[in-house]
Amino acid sequence: MIKHERVNALAIATVVSLALFFGASAAVAGSVPQAKCGPADHTESGLQGQTTPLERSSGDSERGYNCNLELVSQFQGEGAVSQNGPTYFNQCAYFATNNNPLQQHPGVVVVDVSDPENPQASTYLDDTPAMANPHETLRAHVGRGLLAAGENNGRTLPFMTCPPTASIRL
Repeated sequence: MIKHERVNALAIATVVSLALFFGASAAVAGSVPQAKCGPADHTESGLQGQTTPLERSSGDSERGYNCNLELVSQFQGEGAVSQNGPTYFNQCAYFATNNNPLQQHPGVVVVDVSDPENPQASTYLDDTPAMANPHETLRAHVGRGLLAAGENNGRTLPFMTCPPTASIRL
Protein backbone atom coordinates (compact mmCIF):
# COMPACT_ATOMS: atom_id res chain seq x y z
CA MET A 1 0.00 0.00 0.00
CA ILE A 2 2.81 2.40 0.88
CA LYS A 3 4.58 1.58 -2.42
CA HIS A 4 1.37 2.35 -4.37
CA GLU A 5 1.01 5.74 -2.60
CA ARG A 6 4.66 6.62 -3.42
CA VAL A 7 4.12 5.76 -7.10
CA ASN A 8 0.98 7.90 -7.17
CA ALA A 9 2.80 10.78 -5.44
CA LEU A 10 5.69 10.49 -7.90
CA ALA A 11 3.31 10.43 -10.87
CA ILE A 12 1.44 13.50 -9.59
CA ALA A 13 4.72 15.34 -8.92
CA THR A 14 5.92 14.52 -12.45
CA VAL A 15 2.71 15.76 -14.06
CA VAL A 16 2.74 18.96 -11.99
CA SER A 17 6.42 19.57 -12.81
CA LEU A 18 5.82 19.12 -16.53
CA ALA A 19 2.78 21.38 -16.42
CA LEU A 20 4.75 24.08 -14.64
CA PHE A 21 7.65 23.71 -17.08
CA PHE A 22 5.53 23.91 -20.23
CA GLY A 23 3.34 26.63 -18.76
CA ALA A 24 6.40 28.72 -17.90
CA SER A 25 7.90 28.08 -21.34
CA ALA A 26 4.74 29.27 -23.05
CA ALA A 27 4.56 32.34 -20.85
CA VAL A 28 8.17 33.28 -21.59
CA ALA A 29 8.02 32.57 -25.32
CA GLY A 30 4.53 33.94 -25.85
CA SER A 31 2.41 32.90 -28.75
CA VAL A 32 3.18 33.82 -32.32
CA PRO A 33 0.25 35.38 -34.14
CA GLN A 34 -1.01 33.61 -37.24
CA ALA A 35 0.54 35.06 -40.40
CA LYS A 36 -1.83 36.86 -42.74
CA CYS A 37 -1.28 35.26 -46.13
CA GLY A 38 -2.44 36.94 -49.32
CA PRO A 39 -4.74 35.22 -51.82
CA ALA A 40 -1.87 34.61 -54.28
CA ASP A 41 0.62 33.41 -51.65
CA HIS A 42 1.95 29.86 -51.91
CA THR A 43 1.64 28.53 -48.35
CA GLU A 44 2.63 25.33 -46.63
CA SER A 45 -0.20 23.20 -45.32
CA GLY A 46 1.49 22.02 -42.11
CA LEU A 47 1.76 24.09 -38.97
CA GLN A 48 2.68 27.69 -39.69
CA GLY A 49 6.20 27.65 -41.12
CA GLN A 50 6.38 23.87 -41.53
CA THR A 51 6.04 21.73 -44.60
CA THR A 52 4.44 18.33 -44.56
CA PRO A 53 6.20 15.15 -45.72
CA LEU A 54 3.88 15.10 -48.74
CA GLU A 55 4.89 18.65 -49.71
CA ARG A 56 8.56 17.69 -49.48
CA SER A 57 8.25 14.38 -51.36
CA SER A 58 5.94 15.72 -54.09
CA GLY A 59 8.26 18.57 -55.05
CA ASP A 60 5.75 21.24 -53.99
CA SER A 61 8.22 22.70 -51.50
CA GLU A 62 10.76 23.32 -54.31
CA ARG A 63 8.62 26.28 -55.42
CA GLY A 64 9.21 27.95 -52.06
CA TYR A 65 6.59 29.47 -49.81
CA ASN A 66 5.82 33.15 -49.58
CA CYS A 67 3.15 33.80 -46.97
CA ASN A 68 3.33 37.42 -45.88
CA LEU A 69 6.32 38.09 -48.16
CA GLU A 70 6.63 40.36 -51.14
CA LEU A 71 9.58 40.53 -53.52
CA VAL A 72 10.79 44.12 -53.58
CA SER A 73 13.84 43.55 -55.76
CA GLN A 74 16.74 41.19 -56.18
CA PHE A 75 20.45 41.21 -56.88
CA GLN A 76 21.40 38.37 -59.18
CA GLY A 77 25.18 38.75 -59.29
CA GLU A 78 27.14 35.68 -60.29
CA GLY A 79 25.26 33.25 -58.13
CA ALA A 80 25.40 31.99 -54.58
CA VAL A 81 24.30 29.02 -52.52
CA SER A 82 22.18 29.14 -49.39
CA GLN A 83 25.05 28.21 -47.07
CA ASN A 84 27.05 31.32 -48.03
CA GLY A 85 25.00 33.97 -46.26
CA PRO A 86 23.47 36.37 -46.44
CA THR A 87 24.31 38.50 -43.45
CA TYR A 88 23.44 42.16 -43.00
CA PHE A 89 24.85 45.31 -41.43
CA ASN A 90 23.66 48.91 -41.84
CA GLN A 91 22.83 49.37 -45.52
CA CYS A 92 24.87 46.40 -46.75
CA ALA A 93 24.11 42.76 -47.42
CA TYR A 94 26.95 40.27 -47.67
CA PHE A 95 26.96 36.86 -49.31
CA ALA A 96 29.57 34.63 -50.84
CA THR A 97 29.45 33.78 -54.51
CA ASN A 98 29.28 30.26 -55.82
CA ASN A 99 33.07 29.75 -56.09
CA ASN A 100 33.00 29.01 -59.81
CA PRO A 101 36.33 29.35 -61.67
CA LEU A 102 34.55 31.23 -64.49
CA GLN A 103 33.41 34.05 -62.19
CA GLN A 104 34.73 37.55 -62.65
CA HIS A 105 34.18 38.35 -58.96
CA PRO A 106 34.79 35.43 -56.57
CA GLY A 107 34.45 35.81 -52.83
CA VAL A 108 32.02 37.85 -50.76
CA VAL A 109 29.93 40.43 -52.56
CA VAL A 110 28.96 43.57 -50.62
CA VAL A 111 25.56 44.70 -51.86
CA ASP A 112 24.44 48.28 -51.26
CA VAL A 113 20.78 48.03 -50.28
CA SER A 114 20.27 51.68 -49.30
CA ASP A 115 17.82 51.84 -52.22
CA PRO A 116 15.89 48.58 -51.65
CA GLU A 117 14.38 48.64 -55.13
CA ASN A 118 17.79 48.96 -56.79
CA PRO A 119 20.46 46.93 -54.96
CA GLN A 120 23.97 47.30 -56.38
CA ALA A 121 27.27 45.52 -55.83
CA SER A 122 29.49 47.90 -53.87
CA THR A 123 32.65 45.78 -53.76
CA TYR A 124 33.92 42.22 -53.61
CA LEU A 125 35.97 40.81 -50.74
CA ASP A 126 38.38 38.13 -51.91
CA ASP A 127 41.75 39.21 -50.51
CA THR A 128 41.89 36.50 -47.81
CA PRO A 129 41.25 32.76 -48.11
CA ALA A 130 38.32 33.11 -45.70
CA MET A 131 36.57 35.81 -47.73
CA ALA A 132 37.31 33.96 -50.97
CA ASN A 133 35.50 30.85 -49.70
CA PRO A 134 33.66 31.34 -46.37
CA HIS A 135 31.01 28.66 -46.93
CA GLU A 136 28.71 28.73 -43.83
CA THR A 137 30.78 31.07 -41.66
CA LEU A 138 29.90 34.58 -42.89
CA ARG A 139 28.52 36.67 -40.00
CA ALA A 140 28.10 40.35 -39.22
CA HIS A 141 28.16 41.56 -35.62
CA VAL A 142 26.00 44.68 -35.56
CA GLY A 143 27.06 45.79 -32.08
CA ARG A 144 30.77 45.75 -32.89
CA GLY A 145 30.52 46.60 -36.58
CA LEU A 146 32.49 43.54 -37.67
CA LEU A 147 32.19 41.14 -40.57
CA ALA A 148 33.74 37.74 -39.87
CA ALA A 149 34.38 34.64 -41.93
CA GLY A 150 36.28 31.42 -41.43
CA GLU A 151 38.08 29.77 -44.32
CA ASN A 152 36.27 26.69 -45.61
CA ASN A 153 38.50 23.74 -44.65
CA GLY A 154 41.20 26.17 -43.53
CA ARG A 155 42.63 28.06 -40.60
CA THR A 156 42.20 31.77 -41.26
CA LEU A 157 39.52 33.87 -39.58
CA PRO A 158 39.63 37.53 -40.64
CA PHE A 159 37.58 40.23 -39.02
CA MET A 160 36.78 43.28 -41.09
CA THR A 161 35.14 46.49 -40.05
CA CYS A 162 31.81 46.84 -41.80
CA PRO A 163 31.48 50.09 -43.72
CA PRO A 164 29.22 52.55 -41.86
CA THR A 165 27.34 53.25 -45.09
CA ALA A 166 27.01 51.23 -48.23
CA SER A 167 28.44 54.02 -50.38
CA ILE A 168 31.89 53.53 -48.88
CA ARG A 169 34.01 51.38 -51.16
CA LEU A 170 36.30 48.91 -49.38
